[in-house]
Amino acid sequence: MSAIGLVFITRPFSDITRIWDIYVNGVSEPYFHEFNSHHYYRLITALILAPVIEELIFRKYIFTSLLQRYSLRVAFLVSCILFSLMHMPQLTNLIPTFMLGAACCLVYIKTKRIIYPILLHFTYNLVINLFVWIGAPALNWIYTLSPFDYRYWAIVIMGGLLGFLALKRIPISKP
Repeated sequence: MSAIGLVFITRPFSDITRIWDIYVNGVSEPYFHEFNSHHYYRLITALILAPVIEELIFRKYIFTSLLQRYSLRVAFLVSCILFSLMHMPQLTNLIPTFMLGAACCLVYIKTKRIIYPILLHFTYNLVINLFVWIGAPALNWIYTLSPFDYRYWAIVIMGGLLGFLALKRIPISKP
């Protein structure tokens, strides 16, 4: 549930160029991706390699190392910022990846087990990929809405609430 909520709450940051196009030009190109063989490699990377490698590096190694020297707040912020900066080739990814990094960090802090941030990261990437390949009609409908349309922002707010409530329900691990 956290991953689905994160996908929806970060949508405006990913859509910023589309929102700008609608605001300035009144229209935006429809959202559609054709499935081809390149997507198999992308899928393997996004669903298997990235969650495992990135969570081991940013949560298990960087966050834990920083936590030994600095406060929880500093370790949290630095690991999330570094995680976000790693995804910088697309500027629209900075805030969504920071939020994903923060959610994964919170899950790691609460559970003290790396498998749960890996699963959250995997699910987040899975939901995004399902939207791209299967959910094109839904995304095309969303993009026909004005960026100031209440339905667009209702989806974003509901996603935020879903993600927040799901993260709150994660039990805290005992040391």
